[in-house]
Amino acid sequence: FEVLGGQVDLQFDDNATLVKVEVVSMEIADILDQDCEINFLLTATVSLTDIMMMNNGADFPVSFGHNQADHDAGVAMGMTNIPHPVLTTAQITATTDPNMPGMPSDLNLDGNLPPMAVDATGAGASLDLTFDDANFVIAMDTFMVTDPIQVDIDFQLRGLQGTVTLTP
Repeated sequence: FEVLGGQVDLQFDDNATLVKVEVVSMEIADILDQDCEINFLLTATVSLTDIMMMNNGADFPVSFGHNQADHDAGVAMGMTNIPHPVLTTAQITATTDPNMPGMPSDLNLDGNLPPMAVDATGAGASLDLTFDDANFVIAMDTFMVTDPIQVDIDFQLRGLQGTVTLTP
């Protein structure tokens, strides 16, 4: 994924012992013309456009431990405790015939972002989220392609590695 923009909020408890994290939204660059082998005879070409991930849980659904010294220094670093619930929306287009355009349809997937390393510096002047789980299933669904033949496709958004840097 290439993140184009978004909002991530941090909330500190009164005792400087816990940092709560909420990925409010992340806009993802289009993923175009990916070949997906369905079986040894059939390949689907799939594109995702207008991709957006939004918090799909309670406010500040994940957290990590904190301490007074880091709080006073304006930094917060740690690994979130659980996967972050998200709703991923997009337009999906799929075809099994390279000569026919696919029909776009709405995609709404409940899922999770994997636990992430959070590094906030400068009292929030910079925020890095680092993901490192190539096998984590973010979301999955089954959809149908009907042309040239009807086939169900098991679809997975899988793996997330890299760092997203956000600034105010």
